[in-house]
Amino acid sequence: MRNLATIGAVVAIAGATGGSAMQEPATGAPPTAPTHLTVDDDPAPLAVTGDPAFGWTVEGPDRASTQKGYELVVSDAPSSAKHKVVFDSGTIMSDQQSYVHATALHLAADRRYWWTVRTEDADGQFGPYAADAPFDTGLGDADWNASWIRRAGTVPTVVQVGGTDLPVDDFALIRKEATVGVSPVVRARVYASAGQQYELRVNGTRAAEGPSYSYPDEQYYETTDVTKLVKAGAANAFAFVTHWATASQGRPDSPEAFIAHITIDHADGTTDVITTDATWRTHTAMWVPDGPRNDEGDLVEHVDERLDPVGWDQPGFDDSTWSPAAVLGAHPWAPFTHLVAARTHIIYESMKPVTLKPRTGGGVVADFGAVTSATPVVAVHAGVAGRAVKIVTGDALDPNGHVSTTVGHQDTDMHWDFTERSGAQELRPLGYLAFRYLEVDGASEPLTVADVTIAARHTDFPDEHAAAFQTSDPAIDAVWNLARHSALYDAQEQFLDTPTREKGPFLTDSYDVSQAAMAAFGDRMVTAQMLTGFAQSQTKYWPDGRVNAVYPNGDGKRDIPDYTMDYVAWVWKYWMASGDRDQLALEYPVARNITDYLARAIDPKTGLVTNIPGGGGDYAGGMVDWPPQMRYGYDMTTTARTTLNIIAVDDFRLVGAMAKALGKPATESTAETTRSTALTASIRTRLERPDGIFVDGLRGDGSPSPHASQQANAFAFAFGIVPAAHVQKVATIVVGLKSAMGVINYSLLLNALHDCGRDDALVTDLTDPNRPGYAQILKEGATFTWESWDARQVGDSESHGWGATVLAVLQDDVLGARVTAPGGAQIDVAVPRTAITKATGVVTTERGPVLLSWTRTVAGLETIDVTIPANVTATVHLDAATVAHVSEGGHNVVGDAGISHSAAANGDVVLTVGSGHYVFANSAPTLATVVPGSSSSSSSHAVSLALGIVAAVVVIGGLVIVGLRRRNHAS
Repeated sequence: MRNLATIGAVVAIAGATGGSAMQEPATGAPPTAPTHLTVDDDPAPLAVTGDPAFGWTVEGPDRASTQKGYELVVSDAPSSAKHKVVFDSGTIMSDQQSYVHATALHLAADRRYWWTVRTEDADGQFGPYAADAPFDTGLGDADWNASWIRRAGTVPTVVQVGGTDLPVDDFALIRKEATVGVSPVVRARVYASAGQQYELRVNGTRAAEGPSYSYPDEQYYETTDVTKLVKAGAANAFAFVTHWATASQGRPDSPEAFIAHITIDHADGTTDVITTDATWRTHTAMWVPDGPRNDEGDLVEHVDERLDPVGWDQPGFDDSTWSPAAVLGAHPWAPFTHLVAARTHIIYESMKPVTLKPRTGGGVVADFGAVTSATPVVAVHAGVAGRAVKIVTGDALDPNGHVSTTVGHQDTDMHWDFTERSGAQELRPLGYLAFRYLEVDGASEPLTVADVTIAARHTDFPDEHAAAFQTSDPAIDAVWNLARHSALYDAQEQFLDTPTREKGPFLTDSYDVSQAAMAAFGDRMVTAQMLTGFAQSQTKYWPDGRVNAVYPNGDGKRDIPDYTMDYVAWVWKYWMASGDRDQLALEYPVARNITDYLARAIDPKTGLVTNIPGGGGDYAGGMVDWPPQMRYGYDMTTTARTTLNIIAVDDFRLVGAMAKALGKPATESTAETTRSTALTASIRTRLERPDGIFVDGLRGDGSPSPHASQQANAFAFAFGIVPAAHVQKVATIVVGLKSAMGVINYSLLLNALHDCGRDDALVTDLTDPNRPGYAQILKEGATFTWESWDARQVGDSESHGWGATVLAVLQDDVLGARVTAPGGAQIDVAVPRTAITKATGVVTTERGPVLLSWTRTVAGLETIDVTIPANVTATVHLDAATVAHVSEGGHNVVGDAGISHSAAANGDVVLTVGSGHYVFANSAPTLATVVPGSSSSSSSHAVSLALGIVAAVVVIGGLVIVGLRRRNHAS
């Protein structure tokens, strides 16, 4: 929640835009104490293992404040208490402020530590130490001292419902009651894992769910802080509901198993340790067989409350009739040979309905205002034993006011069944779906808004309010809010295809949501965990260099060529956002294997990627766009597809850039550059018509396709393939086709419009409700991004997070602030040429938030009010003919302490700016007017930026890299 104050500050800045901020000369004061301390990207992690990565935000009082060095200290207690320093780095001369490693730091397992840091500025002055921040270490495989257990008895592999054999959903209750020491509890942790998932309750209180689905040999465990729930000197009940099912979408095959290690530290220095063994008691849970939810392997939950051993999760419950747990083996036990601390954790928020309307027959329909990933919760006050209650959820209402089971249902049965017991009870399943409406049928008693609620759920981001965005155009703002909501509720244990039908982490779906989550919430943890998982898929399944299209998954080995190729861009996006060199080094060999796979698919006769191995059915040879009707006539008879060849060029460029960033031998980067240059030449020779327009590819006989799609030409712009001479021609066809790309690739269309100098067309695409796009689905009632623009008509998903990627485009190209160097060390600020007259926002970066507010008149007068974090350099563009026409705080920019360089170029004045607060204004713009929807809004400098030859210059470690496009946050 740290940026709520920041958002208020940026709103205040917006009110002051155009004001008289005075220049702020350097005071010579030392830096202030660092803030926002993190370990492994988490403000207070509970399970640090291995070599921790420390991070902080530099706070400097002066303009152009930088960090020259730091000192990092780790202790066994906060500095306010008696403590022992276990590590002191001494003075380290470095400007690095994230992913900092403490060489020679040795940490014990299952402990709490405290750390602090202070920074040194360019003048050699140290500031004060930061407030102490805690972190806990987790368990290594040798630290568990626990056994894998499961419910006693035989678990069937199939169950018969209505004469049909269905996969098994096995729910079990597992508990342990233990009396702990009388000394006050100062720290209590539950480490737990399950094949496949569990819910933790401590003394009757729900405390956690987990872990992320994974293959058993890559198994995650969750760590939960239960300090406030454990009672000293008393019996405590540690209770778990476990859920195991046969393999399915996003759910790999796994044995039914469970493990827990509980540590309770007391004020007197004593420790209680409770671990799973034969003394734990087990019982069949109150779930009974029901029908299939869809053809993805999910089953409808049916909870028979009459089977609930009421009080089973409380101390004092008599479990003498329960069976001892079946012990499978002490950890590590095959196939659970390795446990990894999860970096994702689910949190819940109870929400009441916006409206609750009674239905004929005693039922009610609740509207929660937006499609939200949630578990329904219904409070029954006077239950009747045996009475059936049905909870139906969905995304739309039928004309009669009931929740629709035919519109927006995604071929999924979105209901839950309950059988009541006598008296008061809570009807709450274990699973979740994404839905807006909830109907309760069969509960024959009055229900209020307090009785019909949902437990909305998503992963726990460090700051879900990190970013902010508001413009003069409500339609644009609605798109940003839609994208933010979708990214938040698509983020569960992983980023998902959809939280309703296919709860699996598909690669490109996840990549798209990841871009929004990094931009909106400063996510690093979910993205890094998922990148690691997809890297593991290459080792597990693909010696030829591919990666899985969805991982983990029940069908194991599965790929889509486009998705394999997107992995490289995702790695680069994360590197640019985070500056996490360790993660880049981990993924670089995977990315190199992918470019080798692409290079082997190049036909020596044409020089093009042809008949690329992978996929099948609609995905064979590359899917291009999705769903099939969203290809808008793309020529799928081609064997050398233009879109795949263009992405391959980008992958070669990016892997070459990774090699340089990691300091690899020059031969590695040169090899990739050679590949990209040769493939670019082949594309221009064989896939570009004489008039400069790109066709969809080559057919099997070597002839070019007669079709020139928006995909082919937008990709050419977005990845820097369009030569200078053909910019206007290609821009004309891209703009003229309006919206002829699916949701999955729509951000590339927007990138292309920006890169060809048509920000006016970008805004039109986003705000015109009469063409396929965000405005159209918002007009049709979307509250979550859809799988396709026609989802409501064809039954595609109405809770598909991949459309959230537009949020990053809005920050880059409408708010006009983007990261241009790894880890946010450099940013670029520019007001777009559109009919939007003002914008205000907070852009989250690795080095701190960028506060930006600007106004622009139709005559081109600009005011940019921006706050740059310490240790960051910004490039600020203003539409002005000369430097003399630009002021800061009412003064000439020349001689300003925070501005190191200023020059006029391509119709802009470009300023190089250090950290601090600035108010820039132009007095004589070069562009007189902006005419929405016309090419007159394309200034000369915007067109020059579109040239694939000279565009997108990035400096990484002193290396100039040309041609990395917006898709990769490198331009």
